[in-house]
Amino acid sequence: MKQIILVLLCLILAFVAYYLPKNSVGALLGKVGALAIIVYFIMQLMQKIPSKNQKEDDEV
Repeated sequence: MKQIILVLLCLILAFVAYYLPKNSVGALLGKVGALAIIVYFIMQLMQKIPSKNQKEDDEV
């Protein structure tokens, strides 16, 4: 359930960042902020995926 919420928040932030006005200084800061939050949410999602090099305990 938490993963679905994170994905939805990423999509909403991407939508907001794309449609911000192009000529204001606040728009640049908004886009940078939205990008930083999206990267943070993606990192949170990727923590659940095991590494390719991670050894499993069953392979002994």
